[in-house]
Amino acid sequence: MNNLSGIDLSQNNLSPAIGIDKSVDDKMTLVPEAILTNPEANKIFEDWYSQQSDPETAESLFKKLTLLSLKPPTLLAALLFLQYQKEVDLPEQFEKIAPDDTGNLFAQAILLYQRMLKVHQFPERPKNPEQAELTLRMLFTVLADVQLLAVFLVLQLQKMEQMESLSPEKRDATAWTAMHVHAPLAGRLGIFWIKAELEDRAFRHLEYESYQNLKKKIARKRSARSDNVAKILAKIQLILNNAGITHEIQGRYKRFYSIFQKLEKVDYDFERIQDLIAFRVVVNNVDECYAALSFIYENWTPVKNRFKDYIVKPKSNGYQSLHTTVTDLRDDDPGYSRPIEIQIRTRKMHRMAEYGVAAHWLYKEKRQQPNEKTDEQFEESPA
Repeated sequence: MNNLSGIDLSQNNLSPAIGIDKSVDDKMTLVPEAILTNPEANKIFEDWYSQQSDPETAESLFKKLTLLSLKPPTLLAALLFLQYQKEVDLPEQFEKIAPDDTGNLFAQAILLYQRMLKVHQFPERPKNPEQAELTLRMLFTVLADVQLLAVFLVLQLQKMEQMESLSPEKRDATAWTAMHVHAPLAGRLGIFWIKAELEDRAFRHLEYESYQNLKKKIARKRSARSDNVAKILAKIQLILNNAGITHEIQGRYKRFYSIFQKLEKVDYDFERIQDLIAFRVVVNNVDECYAALSFIYENWTPVKNRFKDYIVKPKSNGYQSLHTTVTDLRDDDPGYSRPIEIQIRTRKMHRMAEYGVAAHWLYKEKRQQPNEKTDEQFEESPA
């Protein structure tokens, strides 16, 4: 099954199959039934959604939250925060709910909501590594829940997407914090799609000239590189098809900030960066990961010291994959030699790589029937 060639897996096949409608009356089908069937919770959602001047922005926010497969109290806490950004605005009826009533959806959500209020009241700190690390520790301490941390990151990404509405001073502070606090936080949680988006958007603001220059340089070579991608994709597909390995494959350009970091290591000589494109192979199980690697090595020469086995030795955030670099040679061009970066992983590993800690919840929900879910599956904590 290689029909996903060239398609971003993180945005397509492996995200929850939840749609979105254009009106409140359609109940925005991405909202969990626990919210929609609770009159008070549903009223908060409808009030918030009806106040949005740009429905597409609101939908974009909820699509991101959907990727995290949040439990109802956490999503309701996010809704409460979006609607009532000061605790004094919270309706009196919610203040009367006993906080120790753990069976009450609102009792659980309000406790989480109060944590979110606290972190959004953090004072601005000096822009230096020590203060960035201190802020990270404060976020872990105050939010103290991986789902809540993930919600916090989605809200920060949404803020970055709306930078133009901020004052110049606020934009600078927001971009710096996104680069030095929020992106590292996403990395520690293993939610790499948020990390990459935060880094690219912050890079564009903080290093605008560098960003534009890099964008132009990449654009000049994009046509030739696109041809190379197509050829390499076809070759990997042929290799794995002949081996009988069911797979999905994607060839993608590396993110701007990732390329910029590579430039710093080669004295900003763009011509020395040859691996602007990476290939990802997704297979069904661990045995097929190593089998695919062996077949790829039979057809390309591996680059010395460029193999990493994160399956046997996962990263601290749980990331697993095989990373290798091989050399692409051509019979019709003796002088042609280009490195090819390839990652090989299972579907479960891919979910973990894209969604980090959220992948645990998504994976468990897909495997369990609704009446089999337990509270334990949501009691995750940052390692």
